[in-house]
Amino acid sequence: MKASELTQRKITGAESWSRYWRSGYQDTCFFADRSFAVAHFWKRYFKGFGQSARIVDLATGNGAVAFMALRYARENQREFDILGVDFADIIPTPEALLDTNSFPSIRFYSNTDICSLPLADNSVDGSTSQFGIEYAHMQNALVEVARVLKPGGSFCFLIHVKYGAVYKASAERMRRARNLFNEGHLFDLLFGLVLATKDRSVQRIEKFRKRISARVSRVLLGSQDIPKDDLIFAVCREATYLAERASANRSDELARHAKYMAEEVTAYVQRLSAMLQASHSERDMRYLWKDAEKIGFESLSYEAFEVQEQHVAWAFEGKLNQRAIW
Repeated sequence: MKASELTQRKITGAESWSRYWRSGYQDTCFFADRSFAVAHFWKRYFKGFGQSARIVDLATGNGAVAFMALRYARENQREFDILGVDFADIIPTPEALLDTNSFPSIRFYSNTDICSLPLADNSVDGSTSQFGIEYAHMQNALVEVARVLKPGGSFCFLIHVKYGAVYKASAERMRRARNLFNEGHLFDLLFGLVLATKDRSVQRIEKFRKRISARVSRVLLGSQDIPKDDLIFAVCREATYLAERASANRSDELARHAKYMAEEVTAYVQRLSAMLQASHSERDMRYLWKDAEKIGFESLSYEAFEVQEQHVAWAFEGKLNQRAIW
């Protein structure tokens, strides 16, 4: 039995992200194994609004930017009406939900295409997106942003940069995760253990235990340079635990755990692959600028967003022409 035979079910893009948000993450601002701060960037944008404003956060994830907008409004005696939209499930962390007063000011729309927003024409003052809008068809998304913005309304997006620090780190993560599925690798061994457990073959169970232990050791060899939040550590720990308890577990339980792990890695690879494909080079940003200009945006700019002198994103901003009519 091969790993591929137990991962037949196709995991959609929306499901792969829903799995991520269900794991308790609030945002995706990670560089290597460290999160990086973006609050100062968003505070500068929110500062440009008056006493009241309506802001829609596109591809909101678990609402990281929406909650930052709410905190800024409260700290500065502003009244913001905040909307968060995402094509996956939106599941804010328990910490974010501790403040129950947030809900009158934030409304979330899960399973919603940002290229088809459930909002009226000319109904919002600003639009934000933090590593999200680039996953959609950018030109269609910009047309939709122009539709819902009031004339003179603005947008501010952080967009993944191609070949930057986060891009390179993510490519390495994806390479390591894909190696788990290679011929004779960890999941092949786990599913071999499932069959041995089903047959109650003590000799074969022990053989696969030893092979899994050896494979985990090889996978983790040189792991001191791998970020500690990399999924391979969790997979290796779980594989070791399953191997140790194989005799005590029923084969169907063992198969269920192994299948779940394989699906998690599949979803992980899908997210990383989508991120790499969505990342923008400077040439891409020039084309995006031209598209936005044709749609009716002005005062356009894109600048490198850097962390520790390393380029991790593009900051793309603009305003809708005052004469724009939708």
